[in-house]
Amino acid sequence: MPAPSATRVAVLNAARTTGLARREAARLVPRRGRGHHPAGRLARSSVRYTPGHRAAAVTLAARDRIRRVLPLSGALRRALGRVDVVVVLGADRR
Repeated sequence: MPAPSATRVAVLNAARTTGLARREAARLVPRRGRGHHPAGRLARSSVRYTPGHRAAAVTLAARDRIRRVLPLSGALRRALGRVDVVVVLGADRR
C-alpha cells in the first residue's frame, strides 16, 4: 500500500456550493489535494479509489464520516487523469 503522503487525491464539488471543493481539499489533504466542480449535483458524498488505493480511501472516508467508498469508474477516472482517490462531495456536505 502506498504511503498516505504519496496518494494523489482529488476533491469534487457535486453539491454546487461555491468554494466547497477547494476548502475541503485544503482541509482533507493539505498541499496534495486539488478541488474541482463537476457538472451535476449529488445528494450523498462518496470516496472513490483506483486499484491498490482502497485503504487510503477508507481512511479518508472514516476521517470525514463519509459512508460510501466505491471503486472509481472508468469515465471519471479518464476525466481526472492521474489520481488515486477521489472525494466526491454531495449536498450532505454543504
